[in-house]
Amino acid sequence: MLLAVIGSVVYVSCSGGDDTADAKPKAAEKAAQWRLDENSVAGSDATLWTDTEKSVRLKLLDGLSAEDAHSDALDDLDDREGLTAADVRITQLGVSHGVVSPPRRDGTALFTPDSGFEGEATVTYRVQLKGRPETVRGNATVTVELSPGGRYERGYDNCAEARADGAAPVRRGDPGYGEHLDRDGDGTGCDRG
Repeated sequence: MLLAVIGSVVYVSCSGGDDTADAKPKAAEKAAQWRLDENSVAGSDATLWTDTEKSVRLKLLDGLSAEDAHSDALDDLDDREGLTAADVRITQLGVSHGVVSPPRRDGTALFTPDSGFEGEATVTYRVQLKGRPETVRGNATVTVELSPGGRYERGYDNCAEARADGAAPVRRGDPGYGEHLDRDGDGTGCDRG
């Protein structure tokens, strides 16, 4: 078909009238390629007061970030935005003076100290982004002790002291009772021997 118009020019554009049809297409944005930030240190410190609690929840991803290999973007793994605990594997490496539950979906684990232990316990673990080879070592430190008020209420240092004072057995709630005297955790201390 031939279209002839006298005295005017007809311009037909295949781009729907868009002036940028001849511009070069933009390069496709690269998808984020996350890797663990080598400057991140995973882990947290916690205090467990044994006269008020039996265990403490550790935040294993506390302070850990991932960085995008294509940009300067950082993403904290210990929050609920972007990358989260669901995007990592946490492997326990070791624990001193207690036991640790398997990591939960929220990136936490429960630490329970050995009976009668007081002092500093450590939990070591490894964090890896799923599908990536890099790992970061994590450390959590738990200070296990009596609460400030519990230190003054502790009473007897050992069962020999309680027996010498005529107080044995010592029941939970009695003056001088302490969990360190109650090895089997039944609420009665110095009830053996």
